[in-house]
Amino acid sequence: REKQEHLAGKRKMAGVKYLQLKRDARKKMIQARTVQAHLSGKRISFKDICKYNYDGPSQYTSRVQNAGRRSREATARADRAKERMESIKYRKTYGSGIDLSGEISHRNCLLDMFRGEIRIGEATLSYPRLEIQAEDRIALTGGNGTGKTTLLNHLRSELKCPPEKLLWIPQEITSHQCSGVLQDVKKLSREDLGQIMTIVRRLGSDPERLLCSEVPSPGEARKLLLALGLSKTPWLVIMDEPTNHMDLPSVECLEKALSDFTGALVLVSHDREFLDNTTSIQWNIRDGKLRFSPKL
Repeated sequence: REKQEHLAGKRKMAGVKYLQLKRDARKKMIQARTVQAHLSGKRISFKDICKYNYDGPSQYTSRVQNAGRRSREATARADRAKERMESIKYRKTYGSGIDLSGEISHRNCLLDMFRGEIRIGEATLSYPRLEIQAEDRIALTGGNGTGKTTLLNHLRSELKCPPEKLLWIPQEITSHQCSGVLQDVKKLSREDLGQIMTIVRRLGSDPERLLCSEVPSPGEARKLLLALGLSKTPWLVIMDEPTNHMDLPSVECLEKALSDFTGALVLVSHDREFLDNTTSIQWNIRDGKLRFSPKL
């Protein structure tokens, strides 16, 4: 990144030099044409001789030739400067961080759910009394098909949190939902749209291609939901497999934002390192039961 920024700086300076020489070349070309237009076909008078220090026709020819030579030399310098500028290749870089601005709920407890059971297909998942405090950072872990997503949907219905203070990013999004979130984004003001697209770019997607699409992919739709949610200053963030469809720089970007988030987190992920760096409490589902521990 530093190398690319250095090359970008060199290219910018070369561009400034090129524009200066280009303006100088144009100025000298105009001067040459002005001299030629002034003197071409004109009888050299005593006034011209005094004004331009002419010594007959030879001085006339010399003045036109000198003006033309200066114009050609200036043009050649500008051309060389352009070649130097274009020879400096660099890859455009963008800022890599996003800010997940949250706030601590004025309620000490965002969830207080008594022990119970929920159906997972033909099986059941039993859980103890579950609480989410205002600054809890919870990792919900377990194998595939153990009921993590079902449990998230169940506890969301029991939250003591206003909808506008919850940022919920599901794992599965229908094509209808994908289209809907994109249409919501396109209705934003130019300034807000620019902020959303900056976040989307930093999460590894191409904003221009995304805006030109009719239906974004589920991964892109989840990035849009995250970008939209950043303006909520949420009390609670719940994400189901948030790192799916993300490359490593995007995962690191999201990880840093969640690590700095002020508020409560509930994350489902198979990325152990990601959970280690963002959470401090584990809810683990195994053998049809949910158990929790204070540390991962």
